[in-house]
Amino acid sequence: MNYEALRVGLPSKKRKYDLLTADDVAGDCYLEGAYLYVLYYNYINDENSSTYVKLIDLNNFNGSEEQVENLSFHSNISANSIRLGEDCLILAGRRNFIIKKSTGATLLDEYGDTISDFWQKSGSCFIHEGLYYRPLNILKPEEGIDVYDLGSRSIVKHLDVDVQNPRILNKYLFAGVNNRNNLCIYSMKDGGLVFELQTEEYFSGFDSGRLRFEHYGDVLAVACGGAVVALDLNKLEVVKHVECLSEEIIQKAIIEYNTNESTFSISGISIFGDLIFVFGGRRVSFLMCIDISDFSFPVRWVNVGMKKILAKYSGGDVLFAIKDSRPVAFDAYNGELIWEASAATIANKIQIGDTWVVFSQLSGEFQCFKWTKEYISPCRN
Repeated sequence: MNYEALRVGLPSKKRKYDLLTADDVAGDCYLEGAYLYVLYYNYINDENSSTYVKLIDLNNFNGSEEQVENLSFHSNISANSIRLGEDCLILAGRRNFIIKKSTGATLLDEYGDTISDFWQKSGSCFIHEGLYYRPLNILKPEEGIDVYDLGSRSIVKHLDVDVQNPRILNKYLFAGVNNRNNLCIYSMKDGGLVFELQTEEYFSGFDSGRLRFEHYGDVLAVACGGAVVALDLNKLEVVKHVECLSEEIIQKAIIEYNTNESTFSISGISIFGDLIFVFGGRRVSFLMCIDISDFSFPVRWVNVGMKKILAKYSGGDVLFAIKDSRPVAFDAYNGELIWEASAATIANKIQIGDTWVVFSQLSGEFQCFKWTKEYISPCRN
């Protein structure tokens, strides 16, 4: 476990700032250290909408969003989420709009520029070494990905891949899900398939077949049905396979709540260092910690009994979560509840930065909490 990655602490129970609370705007945000890039959008229809971005230094913020100058402002685009792409920000929506992170200068305008007649609604996309990897159509993933050079402003190649929600893994590889619901890893250079994880057996008996994956360093963690599979991206092979629902506490909960394993399918995953956290469930939820460095007993702890859970881990001894609509934190070593906010939230996204944690959701009302002292688990070795 890398203790130096982030020195995470426990915030005050009361949030430091509430952002994007106006009724006429919604938005999204991206946290980088103590800097929060906030996307505001006011959508009426395709011809009457506006999107703008502000950069807020949370450490020197006076609480007034109106006093922060716009990093960029755009009329008649309907972006509703913001993503980081190297030194760029991708304002994603019906189409994508890309700006320079430092200046707000426009790098790509899919609304105003006619780049390709084949570009439809894009879904996931990413940027690598100045190249924009853009799926042609989120509804027809078999149409592949165009690679657009942001410098020369031209399409330089097409990758003939069948992949949904592509995500960059490193400078050589990207991953996504194909039409057979298998996890596929592709070459960044030519789009060639280099690894395919067959998932049909993992989803057998489950109502929901959505695959989830996250990566950290050279490990790709895949959640499918009730199992977690860890892949080594250097060797392109499975290094860990954990049947989460076979744990005794899960089996007891299935009996106690008179349900079955399909209702405990994994809905989310978070990884950092050697620790993988998975969570899910419908009638009743669970949260589990898996240590992939432990080959004998990889499951470190399990919590069961919440109505709904969402979690995010970024190193250190603290796991932040939203438990039954309230921001909380667990000890990453033993699963003990060690902090909870004084008020509930409707957030569905957690971001962790330098002494800040932000809970947000797309309709607005971001809640920013600050900590000052690192939390050290009493169970740390």
